[in-house]
Amino acid sequence: MVNMAEPKPAIINDLIRNLNCSEFEKVISDSEKLQNQYPKSIKILSILATANMALKKSEEAIGHLKLLSELVPNHAEVFFNLGNIYSDRGEIENAIRNYKLAISLKNNYSKALNNLGLIFKRQKEFDKAIECLSNAVSH
Repeated sequence: MVNMAEPKPAIINDLIRNLNCSEFEKVISDSEKLQNQYPKSIKILSILATANMALKKSEEAIGHLKLLSELVPNHAEVFFNLGNIYSDRGEIENAIRNYKLAISLKNNYSKALNNLGLIFKRQKEFDKAIECLSNAVSH
């Protein structure tokens, strides 16, 4: 039987503790077991995405973040993290799209504005870069 609730706080706290101790493989293993019982757990998906990002497992992280984006479509950090992964992978259009979405969800999201500005700078789109970076530092 699939449980739609979240795991008990003590379980989540243990996962977060291991995440903070950089025990990423253990976190992934434990979280994947829990995910069978809590397939739509926002907390488990967030933890899995974070651990996979830390290990540079971009495909896995993207999968978890996309599921999160379906469950919490107004959560700017999900799209910010997707932007970061796509930027790291050189998928600039995907990165730009996700940073812009994050900014649209969280007005004046300085971290997303900063990263978007840096992309525009690398693309020699200096007017856009200046606008984004100026907005990033003013908020």
